[in-house]
Formats: sequence, structure tokens, C-alpha cells
Amino acid sequence: WSCELYDTQSGDIFPIEAAVDATDAADSAESADASNIWTTVTRPLYEHDSLLLKLTPKAADVSVPAVSAAVGATDGLLVTARPGWPTPADARSGPAAGAAPRQHFYNAVPVTLEEPNVLLLDLAEYALDGEALLPREEILRLDNALRKRLGWPTRAEAVAQPWVEKDTETRHTVTLRYTFESEIAVRGAKLALERSELAEIRLNGADVPAKSGRTASDGWFVDRCIHTVPLPELAVGKNTLEVRYRYGRKVDLEALYLLGDFGVRVSGCDAALTRPVRELHFGDITRQGLPFYGGNIVYHLSAATNGDSLTIDAPYYRGQLLGVSVDGRERGHIIYSPYRLTVDGIASDAAAPDAAALATGLAADGTAAADIGRIHKVDLRFFGNRINTFGQLHCNVRTPGFWWGPNSWRTSGQEWSYEYRFWEQGILKSPEIT
Repeated sequence: WSCELYDTQSGDIFPIEAAVDATDAADSAESADASNIWTTVTRPLYEHDSLLLKLTPKAADVSVPAVSAAVGATDGLLVTARPGWPTPADARSGPAAGAAPRQHFYNAVPVTLEEPNVLLLDLAEYALDGEALLPREEILRLDNALRKRLGWPTRAEAVAQPWVEKDTETRHTVTLRYTFESEIAVRGAKLALERSELAEIRLNGADVPAKSGRTASDGWFVDRCIHTVPLPELAVGKNTLEVRYRYGRKVDLEALYLLGDFGVRVSGCDAALTRPVRELHFGDITRQGLPFYGGNIVYHLSAATNGDSLTIDAPYYRGQLLGVSVDGRERGHIIYSPYRLTVDGIASDAAAPDAAALATGLAADGTAAADIGRIHKVDLRFFGNRINTFGQLHCNVRTPGFWWGPNSWRTSGQEWSYEYRFWEQGILKSPEIT
């Protein structure tokens, strides 16, 4: 048989090599029994792979193909691999002779955040109708506590649909007070909140400007229902944010989000603003100033190669996928096992090595600049998700089979934690580039 691979990811169709069992072929020549001829295709398959082949009968006079030593052989069978995939020989050997050394990135590398950083505000002192403030409580819990006090249905997994509730009045007010420390002055910050039309905002005792009697929203964050409101400058030291809502049966109290150019350090239930994040080590971003961040991050690397291609291995990350750009050109994605991408045709885009580039992330093995080759700019775009922004950060349960429904935001007892429980995010292990 002749074999063609139908690549269901790219839509490409290309021929692949196959082997005919030589012993059976010889026997069939004597017996003229074509049913004894076996065509064998050998390929590595990883956890997420599938294989779609088109088999076309060969003409009777087509000779048996020889096994190609260039791609490796096992027990007399031809071994082929999709471009960028390791062959058995690759798995046993290091870089080819004359190739640039395998490059790791042990130190922090420059990064670009594609969105403002986030400080989650979900633990507030609170008061109903101007009463004295009650001690700090998580926002969903305090909402239900107030609803019980007022004789309203609480919010949980089993609730009536919104159109069933006809009472749209907002007879009451709820005051929420959040306090946080900042090591820096922050300009240009915004507050993201739902139902901004019902809110009055004060920062450090000063009213946040309103427009036509309503809080002045200038956009939205992630969801069009989460409005953004520009804030005055955040001060060094303690900051106090108060939000006063008009409150009714159809007003659901939800978390707020402080957005801006800053870092965040979390200790237990408390959080503080720190210097903006401009570089990261490979590892969990929640421990490096980005505990609540859910946007994309671009890691900026410099890598050397002696040839016209380089291979990037990034097998350990927690996010959606990685986009790869080399010398300013998008060259593909890393999303499926074995989490490897080979980029060809890059020699003309490279820059000559210099001391600064060699000092950024290259392997410290004493290789002379003349032996390393030319330098390429490699950008890894980490596609984030919102698990640490909107997820169940107070739920202690991480066991398989747990139901992640609405009540997973409202656990109790040993399944509840006021301290934040983050999921690891980011590129958790240094990529390797050859």
C-alpha cells in the first residue's frame, strides 16, 4: 500500500513512508500470494494524537522499499516521524555535532503582560443601611447573611431564574469597605465591578467622580457586565476603598477587581500592591506578583543556533497553550504532547551574537561567542485563563470527582478556607532550545 497522512490539525495531506515485510514479500514471490504481503507504518504517538491514513494499493511491479537509516529502524521496520517529533534515535542522543548547545533559562527573563494586573477584592467589612460595620467577611457569604436577615431567598446552587423575581426595588443600602497596603504609588488604576450604576465609590475618604448621578464607567473587564471605573492615585501605605450599593432582592453582591500596573503579594487572607512585574522566573506566577492575573504573558528569550532551525521544548506549563514567535514572526503553537516545536528557515532573521544577548538566558557552559552561532529572539506567548481571577479560591477541595458547581464557591467547614488557595499558572519549567 501507498500511505498518505491526513493531518486533521493543519488540513495538510502528505505521503509518509511505509515498509513491506521483506520475509513475507519473498515468500509471496514464490507463492504468488499477495495476501501474505504486509505494509507496516511505524510512528510515535503521544497522549493527544490520532492518526488518519489513506491507503492506496500499489502497482504489482512496485519493489519493496528499503529501510532508511536516516530516520532509524527497529526490528527491520521503517520508523518515520512527523516533522518536529522525536524519533527513537533522537530520544537516545544529544544535540547533533556542530549544533548549538541545549539552552536553559535559569534566571528571570523579561516579560510583557497583555492586560493590567489584578487584585481581587472579595473580603470586606460590611454594613446594612448605615449601621456600624461588621467584621470582614467573604462577599458571597455576607450577601447570603444579609438576605437571611431580610427574609429573602439566599443564593446557592438551586435558585429561581431571574425573571421569576418581580421585586426590582432597591430599598436598602449596603456599604462594603476594603483595605489594602501598597508599597508604591499607583496611577491609572481602575476598579472593575458589576452593577456600577447602583454604586457610590470612595477612595481614601474622597468621592470617586460620578457622571449624571451614576458612577462614571469607562469600559469593561473580561465580561461586559463588569464595568471599569477610573480611580484617583493609590497612596503608599494603607488604602481604604468603600463601595455603597443600593440593595434589593435582585441585586447580587459580587467580588471587585482592582486593575493596574502593579504587582501583588498575598499572605494568607491579606494582599499588598508591589512594584510592577517586568520579569519572571520560570515557575508558578502566583508566587511572583501575579496571583490573580488571568491574561496572557509574553516571555522574551534570546537563543542561539548554528543552523537554519531551532527546536523548542516546553513540556511543563499550566495554562491554555503557548504561541511561539521567532525574530518577530509567529511560527506556531505548543499545545499537544510532546510539547515541542521545530522552526525552520530562520538563518536570515538572526542577529550576530553580542555580550548582552549571550548573558540573557543562554547556557553558562563557557561556549565562546564564535562557536554559539547567531542569536534569535524567541517569544513564548503564554495564553492564560481566569481560574485565579474568578475561580473557587476559598475552596479547600482538590480531589477528583468533586462537583465544581455553584456551591463550590460556597463550601463550609473543613472544605472552606478564608486564605486564598491558588492553582499553579505559567510556564513552570524552563523551556529548552536547541
